[in-house]
Amino acid sequence: MTNPIADNAPKEVILFTNGMVAVFNAVGEQMPDFQGERSQVIQQLRNADLSECKFSAGVWGKSLEPISQSQFFDETWLPTATG
Repeated sequence: MTNPIADNAPKEVILFTNGMVAVFNAVGEQMPDFQGERSQVIQQLRNADLSECKFSAGVWGKSLEPISQSQFFDETWLPTATG
């Protein structure tokens, strides 16, 4: 049985080159309330408990690179296919 409190906090945030965001909880389940275009979900993520969250960026189905939380929240930055 999973802990519902732990499951409610994002544990992994992935930003893709097209500006879409995927978010997963501690048990690897997607968190639809936090997913979508970065500009549409960034405020929900700013308000979430991200103390144990890791951030990555990259190309869907190819590669992911770790990024900082501050880099994710910099809306002028978007990952490219080459990094």
